[in-house]
Amino acid sequence: KFKESILVYSNQNLNPSNFLRFSHLEKYETISVSYKNSYCNRGIFSPTINEFLNIFKNSKFIITDTFHGCVFSLIFNKQFIYIPNKNKSNKITSLLKLFDLDRYVTFSKDYKHDYRIDYSKVNVIIEDLKSKSKLFLLNSIKF
Repeated sequence: KFKESILVYSNQNLNPSNFLRFSHLEKYETISVSYKNSYCNRGIFSPTINEFLNIFKNSKFIITDTFHGCVFSLIFNKQFIYIPNKNKSNKITSLLKLFDLDRYVTFSKDYKHDYRIDYSKVNVIIEDLKSKSKLFLLNSIKF
C-alpha cells in the first residue's frame, strides 16, 4: 500500500494538517515512534534501540520537534523538518544554525517543502567537529 514512510518523532500535540500533505501527496505511510500521535498510520511506542535507529535510518522523511530527532536526522542524512518546540527551541536552533539549516528546515508558514538539505556540506562540518572534539579530548587527558 505505501512505498515508504515518514517518521513523526514528536512529543507535542501537533496540528498535523500543516505538514501531513507530504504523506498524502507522496503516498507515504506516517509512523509515530515513542509518542502517541493519533493522526499517524502506525505507532511504535516501545522500540528497542535497534528498532528506533532503523526506523530513522529507513524513513524517507522526518518530522520532528525534538533535539534528538534533529540529531538523528543529521546523522542519517535524512531530509527533515523541525516543528518549533517552545520548550527546547534554543538548543535546537543552535544546532540548526551550526549547519546553516535554521532558516530552511524550521517549519513556518513560509516553509518551502521542496528544499533539499545538501548533506555534502553538512557532513564536512560534522567531520570538522569530530576532529576538534577528538583533539580537545586528547589535549584534556595529557599530563
